[in-house]
Amino acid sequence: GPTPVYNLHGFVARLRHEGSSSCVVAIAGTSFYNWRNIRADLEFWRTKWPTWSGSCADWCYGCEVMKGFASSYQELRDEIFASLEQLKCSAVTFTGHSLGGSIAVLA
Repeated sequence: GPTPVYNLHGFVARLRHEGSSSCVVAIAGTSFYNWRNIRADLEFWRTKWPTWSGSCADWCYGCEVMKGFASSYQELRDEIFASLEQLKCSAVTFTGHSLGGSIAVLA
C-alpha cells in the first residue's frame, strides 16, 4: 500500500523459523484521519460475494458482504497473492483490526 482508492496498508511476512514457509498477512485498520479508509467503512450496502468467477467462487453461492469491505479486499487481493507467491508461502495466517479485520476475514 497505500492502495489507490481506499488508501489501505498491510504487510506480508515470512516467519523466520528454520525450514518454515509459513507467512502472516497483517492488514491495518481504519484510520479516522484518512477519509478514504472511512469511505470503505461507510459503503455499507450489500454486494454479491465473491465477486470473481470460476471454480473458487462456487463455495459461497448467493453470499453477500458489505460493499466497502468487498472492494477493499479486491483492491489488495492481487498484491497479497503476488507477495505470498514471491515469499513461497505454504501456510498463511491473516490478521487485521477494524477495516483490516474485515478484509482478513474475506481473505
